[in-house]
Amino acid sequence: MLLDNASDTAQVTPLLPGTPGNAALITTRHRSLVPPGATRFEVPVPDQQEAVAMLGRFTGDAEIAAAPELALELVHACGQLPLALRVIGARAAARPGRGLGAQLLRLRAEEHQLDELRAGGMSVEATFQVGYRALAAERARAMRLCALLDAADFPVAVAAVLLDRPEQETEEQLEHLVEAGLLEPHSADRYRFHDLVRAFAARRADREDSVAERQAALVRLAMFLHATLLQAMSATERSGSLSIHLFAVPSTGLRFADAEAARTWLLAEHTLLVSVFSRVLRDIPDAARIVVAALSVIASSGLFAGPAHQRELERVTDHAVAAADLGDDPDLPSQTRHIRAWLGFIRGDLAAAETDLREGIGRSRDGDDPLTSFMSARLLSVVLVDQGRGAEAAAFFAESEAVGGAPDDPNSPAYFLAEVARLFTALSSDRADVNVAAAQHVYDVSDRLRKAAVQR
Repeated sequence: MLLDNASDTAQVTPLLPGTPGNAALITTRHRSLVPPGATRFEVPVPDQQEAVAMLGRFTGDAEIAAAPELALELVHACGQLPLALRVIGARAAARPGRGLGAQLLRLRAEEHQLDELRAGGMSVEATFQVGYRALAAERARAMRLCALLDAADFPVAVAAVLLDRPEQETEEQLEHLVEAGLLEPHSADRYRFHDLVRAFAARRADREDSVAERQAALVRLAMFLHATLLQAMSATERSGSLSIHLFAVPSTGLRFADAEAARTWLLAEHTLLVSVFSRVLRDIPDAARIVVAALSVIASSGLFAGPAHQRELERVTDHAVAAADLGDDPDLPSQTRHIRAWLGFIRGDLAAAETDLREGIGRSRDGDDPLTSFMSARLLSVVLVDQGRGAEAAAFFAESEAVGGAPDDPNSPAYFLAEVARLFTALSSDRADVNVAAAQHVYDVSDRLRKAAVQR
């Protein structure tokens, strides 16, 4: 006897054979369903090769052989889920002239992805709906809010901030979702969604949670991540002035035993940081200041690993510049341009850095942000020296000195610059040789300009 998609042990117990020579095969998404005497085994998602072969059985091997790369992309878009592959196969069989490319294009439209994965009586969304409807209200809410994260996996601490619940309670909710087969454990304290389950949960969030509730969850998380970045700085010997300058937020964030622990967390959560900040900039422009503050921490501390991570940060910073220009905060346009200029300087693009710095300085002169004015004028003087334009450099260096304040005043921009120098050494990424060299170059050129000014 086959008992398909069972929900709990009580449901199947009356149906189990009671005489020798009979057996029951039970399929379920619920991990706790194990009747007495049963043997449990997991059926994993098929690997890529097996999934392509499965798709071929539904579409015909000739279709796969004609476009093997498209078949691989289509399998990936289906999350290698057998039901999704079967639906795509049924659609392909019904429209043999359309080809795999047309199927792939339709699946890539994320908002319509689940709509494409239904054919006849088969529906991926309907299958997920069975498990979702069985959830208690708090567990369903946990599933929906965690699906706001566009990241491969996430830790309990992040989920707790999204849900606005204690970590222990959050972990219990997540474990119930694992038991229901709607979430996967990823490591000791991390979880992940199957791509299609996340798409389903995100759709439920759009339909069941208000815009205000979803935005509040993301803003809480952005503030938590910013606070955690500041805690990463505090893991060094002394960094009080950085917290003063970099927009303190009403959140404590995670704490770290030392700089190495902080760096480990930052490298592990880079993708999460990028995805959350991008989402906030896109959907919640009023919260752009939080993201800009966090980007300031990352950029001024070298907290990224190598060119790939820097390119991702540059894309987020581009979004931040655009959001700042559209917003009402007079300080954000200059702050975002300074961040982008610094990333350009590290990359060696002096022309792009100069353009952003000049624009940012022009805007900051009309605002009330001496730190950004100081940092941008100081960096522009270095950029100009590197281009052989010493006279222009001296003028901007003098402008930076005028707003720098006393180097021994913890509230001054000059003191902040000294703290940044130390942090580049203590908290820089695995590409520290590049980032520290760039920072050290700024300080070396600044020393030369200061000595030249004294001599004059």
